[in-house]
Amino acid sequence: MSLCECGCGLPTGIASKTSRARGHIKGQPLRFRHGHRYMPGRVRTQCTVEGCNEPCVARPDIGYRPHCAEHYAEYANAKNRKSYQKHKAKRIQEKAIWANNHPDAIKVISHRYRISPKGKAYARRVDHRKRAISGCYTETQWQSRIDFYGRRCYLCRCDWDALPQNEQTTDHVIPISKSGTNWPANLRPACQTCNFKKRDKELKCIDMSLFLS
Repeated sequence: MSLCECGCGLPTGIASKTSRARGHIKGQPLRFRHGHRYMPGRVRTQCTVEGCNEPCVARPDIGYRPHCAEHYAEYANAKNRKSYQKHKAKRIQEKAIWANNHPDAIKVISHRYRISPKGKAYARRVDHRKRAISGCYTETQWQSRIDFYGRRCYLCRCDWDALPQNEQTTDHVIPISKSGTNWPANLRPACQTCNFKKRDKELKCIDMSLFLS
């Protein structure tokens, strides 16, 4: 097996494939020809974290990452968290738009989560939290709340009576996770789709245009 000429330590086939994928053309300087810079004496094969003697993770485009598998996972997670916080509003808006355009995919994803061990554990926590909150209401009071909102979902204004029974949900204006109560004043009729979009946010923190599209 022959190695790449630039000194990256990769097999020639992988380096050439990387070069073609990145659109590099024959005739460029050698240090750029294979899709990565040629840096003699700087190819690291051992983790750069102090006290760690594990080998670095090989990567097709740059040869080796400067971390072993364990430390690279920590580095990548920290980098991703930093990037998410920097672009948090944009990421949330993109996810909401995608969810609005792919309702069938959201149903499949939600079903898979609900039947997973993690989803079942979350459902148990929510049930326990509901049992511990203050307030109660009767069926008459709940029907009065539905009539108050014109027998429509208070977010997207769809017809409440036309919805299947399993899609008629109760929304807590102040979420239970944020000290909301079960008193009728905190309850509003919402279709299942809107309730999933709202999640555990307060009305002042959400973009209402997502519910009216």
